[in-house]
Amino acid sequence: KGSCYSQLNCVACHDPHSATGAVWPKSPEQDDASCIRCHEKWNDPIQRKLHTHHASGTSGDRCMNCHMPHINEGMQDVVRTHTIFSPTNREMILANQPNACNLCHLDQPIDWTLRFLNEWYGKSYPDDKISATYSDRTIPVGLGWLRSNHGPTRLTASSAFARQKAAWGIPALLNLLDDPFLLNRQFAQTSIEELLGIQLDKRFGYWYFLDKSERMTPIQDIKSAYGK
Repeated sequence: KGSCYSQLNCVACHDPHSATGAVWPKSPEQDDASCIRCHEKWNDPIQRKLHTHHASGTSGDRCMNCHMPHINEGMQDVVRTHTIFSPTNREMILANQPNACNLCHLDQPIDWTLRFLNEWYGKSYPDDKISATYSDRTIPVGLGWLRSNHGPTRLTASSAFARQKAAWGIPALLNLLDDPFLLNRQFAQTSIEELLGIQLDKRFGYWYFLDKSERMTPIQDIKSAYGK
């Protein structure tokens, strides 16, 4: 109907004749408009607030933050998934992998998240399965992700801490400087440097591509300075 695409395709969001560049060029309002051209109901502020449960203009009110969160590994950054899904996605929640709610609310435990998913959207999840994948349901979900046995989850989490400017997570983030995966060390270095406002190579001689023996002393020095 009108400008609404019968099927969502690339050019609904991307200009095929212009490079995206290092930074996404569209504003949050323009991003929302790409969704609302079809989902016209959410143009109404009252209906939208009933749907998002967040104040107008806040990050929790943006369509893509809930339905296309930053969980995909890009070349130099974690980028938005292009698999559009609900933040209530059962498989994602039960697997203890990055969910849209806790990517913003890194400091909240999983039971906090489950409470709001139930109150707002009527969703519930088997308690035994939650306990099986969230070994400590009292800690911030973000910290659990940084300690995850799943490498891509650690990578996504390290980027989320920088994006949310969550400097309280730095002591846990420092452990990823010795992650077994080079790519995770790269993303961790970038996030830590952004949070601290320093360059780890210039200050401590640390680079993510150093072998294990070479990076041990720089990591110890970094932890001595920022690990408390």
